[in-house]
Amino acid sequence: YAFRLHPHKKGERKVISTCDGKKTLAISIKVGEKEQVRVPLGKFTTHSATPEMKNLSGVFKKSPKGILRVWYSVDDNRIPILIKSKVVVGSFTAKLRKALGVVY
Repeated sequence: YAFRLHPHKKGERKVISTCDGKKTLAISIKVGEKEQVRVPLGKFTTHSATPEMKNLSGVFKKSPKGILRVWYSVDDNRIPILIKSKVVVGSFTAKLRKALGVVY
């Protein structure tokens, strides 16, 4: 969540502290290309963020090829628009349907 509060550039890598439910650790997050993403709320210009999952515990530790990717708006709101994850036990996709207190 805190990662999105600061502006980022394509290809940039940032290291942040996070908690996987058991321990606090540093993870590297890579910023992807600008992309147009369509979700139930509409069409947004986004950046994607993909964290390294190798140091996390739980289901991510059991999923060596597991991935989490978050697309967030490139405007000043930088709200999460789309989230996709795939791990050994399954996958999920979350799409923004409503945003309260945000003007678009």
